[in-house]
Amino acid sequence: MSINKFFTRSKLKRLLNLPENLRASIFGTNSLNTEEKFILANLYYLDSIGNMGEARELLPSLTGYSSQKCDLILDELSKKKLIDKRKDNICLRIKPLTYK
Repeated sequence: MSINKFFTRSKLKRLLNLPENLRASIFGTNSLNTEEKFILANLYYLDSIGNMGEARELLPSLTGYSSQKCDLILDELSKKKLIDKRKDNICLRIKPLTYK
């Protein structure tokens, strides 16, 4: 599913304008479910505003998911090599040079 279809189907608005090739390669894949895409989109948002250090604390309030559910989804994103989890830190493995 393309990212445009994902946003239309989910009735979400874009938080960021990521480069098209990045959006297509990450969010356009069928290997991620809707919850994983939602968490990943929020991680990109947090990265763009410099709050990745607080991602674990902020994700539950940003997503409405419990901390446990966020952790399960983060584990899946880590298994899919889209993020690195080290102790309490989360790092995006693929990101743009700048955010718009």
